[in-house]
Amino acid sequence: MKTNRILVFFIAFTAILQAQKKELTLKESILGPYRELTPDNIKGLQWIPKTNSYVFVSNDVLKKANAYNQQNSEVITLADLNAKTGKNLKRFPGISWINANQFYFKSGNTYFKYDIKRNSVKSYDFD
Repeated sequence: MKTNRILVFFIAFTAILQAQKKELTLKESILGPYRELTPDNIKGLQWIPKTNSYVFVSNDVLKKANAYNQQNSEVITLADLNAKTGKNLKRFPGISWINANQFYFKSGNTYFKYDIKRNSVKSYDFD
């Protein structure tokens, strides 16, 4: 009985070792575990309050998507945000939602509130 268990363990262990066919290079083993297998990172992912929608940043564009059907639409681009604020932001800022139609962000000593429905920006300066 004991020898049967050892034999089963040995066969299972050998099968597991045989299944590992990918050999790692020194570079792959040092720089990280299977970088090509890591999931994509979704930037700026947030739920919009009291809605079934969420937003995320893709290629310097803030996009809004519905959680039920995953259809997405463009909210605003980084270039448009820079034009409306008069800033020269290098990347999309971290935003916080006020309600389903408005979000704000800070740049320097200035807070900006963006209204999606009106496509307008209001600034609040704090020195």
